[in-house]
Amino acid sequence: MSKIIGIDLGTTFSVVCFIDEHGQPDVVLNSETEPLTASALWIDDDDNMVVGQLALDNVIAFPHDVITMAKRSMGLDVRLRAHGKEFTPPEVSAVILRKLKQDAERHFGNEVTEAVITCPAYFGAAETQATEQAGQMAGFNVRRIFPEPAAAALAFGYDNPGLEQTLLVYDLGGGTFDITLFKVGPGAAGEVAPRIDMISTDGNRQLGGADWNGRVVDWVSATFVAQQGKSILLNALKGSCGSEEEVQTALDSFGDLPPTQEAVAGRLVELGFDREKVTAGLQNVVFDPRMDPSAHQDLYLRVERAKLSLSRVGKAVIVCQLAGLSVKVELTREKFKELTQDLLDSTEQAIDRLLIAKGYSHDQIDQVLCVGGSTRLEMVRDMLRRKFPNRVNTNIKADLCVAQGAARMASLLRGPGPSPVPDPGPSLISPHAYGVGAKDEHDRYRVYPVILKDQKLPCASARPDERSRPDYEYGQFFTSSNNMTQVVLSVYEFDVLSHADIQDPELCRKIGSVVIDELPPNRPRGQEIFATFEMDESLQLTVSALDVSSGTAKSVQLTLGDATSVSKKQAEGRVKAMSKLLEGTEIQS
Repeated sequence: MSKIIGIDLGTTFSVVCFIDEHGQPDVVLNSETEPLTASALWIDDDDNMVVGQLALDNVIAFPHDVITMAKRSMGLDVRLRAHGKEFTPPEVSAVILRKLKQDAERHFGNEVTEAVITCPAYFGAAETQATEQAGQMAGFNVRRIFPEPAAAALAFGYDNPGLEQTLLVYDLGGGTFDITLFKVGPGAAGEVAPRIDMISTDGNRQLGGADWNGRVVDWVSATFVAQQGKSILLNALKGSCGSEEEVQTALDSFGDLPPTQEAVAGRLVELGFDREKVTAGLQNVVFDPRMDPSAHQDLYLRVERAKLSLSRVGKAVIVCQLAGLSVKVELTREKFKELTQDLLDSTEQAIDRLLIAKGYSHDQIDQVLCVGGSTRLEMVRDMLRRKFPNRVNTNIKADLCVAQGAARMASLLRGPGPSPVPDPGPSLISPHAYGVGAKDEHDRYRVYPVILKDQKLPCASARPDERSRPDYEYGQFFTSSNNMTQVVLSVYEFDVLSHADIQDPELCRKIGSVVIDELPPNRPRGQEIFATFEMDESLQLTVSALDVSSGTAKSVQLTLGDATSVSKKQAEGRVKAMSKLLEGTEIQS
């Protein structure tokens, strides 16, 4: 029987796990014999696709050839570029997944086609479905897209059988963050798998350890500019633009240096220097490390090492080099906290927001699981220990537990016998609310919830034949003008817990639409249009619309979720094209 693997498709690093012959999760080492594979794609000068640490090491040295953190763009209608080639975010993720597939097949010695792939719990339908497409492009039969914190909770439940607890999973990775509340307990009689019930989730897909790094890079760069920037400019301009004393006096009059060469040139021209000579003197002159790819790359790597060392020691020295000059900057834990406190505060606010929304006090949380490499930051753990004294669990493997849980989920789907267990694993929830845009009685365009945030999955709103259901009215809409032969139901994603929370569309994200056309002509306004929403455990969202009087119906499975609503046929075409490209391609490392 072929292996079914669990994949933690991370923003910065990815991991593959499987369940071994002893029933325990084990990690597949990549071709570099490392458990973590950098989620970076480099297209080199020979058009080779390179995934892994080598690609990550060249992200700043070759900024136009390397793509990182594609996960932050999943579900968006954007194009990412490397070496003159364009990729959608799922296509970049597909290349990374293909590399992981190669490593798994090298490990097992045979083809691996089935996988459970994780994504942030706060990912909506569009991002989740884009992740599934990436897996399909890579050649996987994707058995399930599984929330990362649910995977961590599942791994914890297996390691702590019989424990009945309320868990808070704090998941801070390299590029995304979410916080999720669970009830964990023993499974039903005769079941090995623990019971995992997801209660609620919150988060930010644009927040992670890379943002902490960026703050320090900016601070060190600003320090370098303040100490050495004028020296670099003086060496470039003296003689050709004026005497050393004249140029030095002009630069000293600036106070802080302007941010660009153009701004520096403009200030010098205002002081009476010749524009042509200044422009020529400043050509190709770089005084900020962030403007030079090699210096920026070197600084970023030094900052990453310094950040990690702060979890062991109280301070670290960062050397910044540019144009033959260097500056040593001492980064203390206190300074690091000062630079990034607002980032940490935003995660703390997410915790409080989630607990208040669900009516939980901090004392009702039995354990906080630290998931994701960035939870090793001392300031993160200090904050959690302050909020949840003696209940912060740092023993779980922050980098590996998500992949381990994905492997557990994969094993449950495979089941002990020839057929899989029906609907196994944790009970999941909708991470967002989903609804339809329509005009209210005052002719204002508003968004009306149909599926609510935190509804148990799978779920479905009422169907037209279920008029007795109490939520029937939430799918009811009416034509807004006479003689309408076409109706467009625009579908939005947002965050509300009640059907009464009607939203301004500016506060929502449009993820697609359903069009009913060829309706009978000459009908008055007020014709009933009924919408049904269905969502499965992988957040596959299907929206059906029915024109009640004519019986005309349309059902759409929303796929990529951009504002123009990529059709299922178009999405399938992209999957097939990328699958064909990757089928015969060896991804290098």
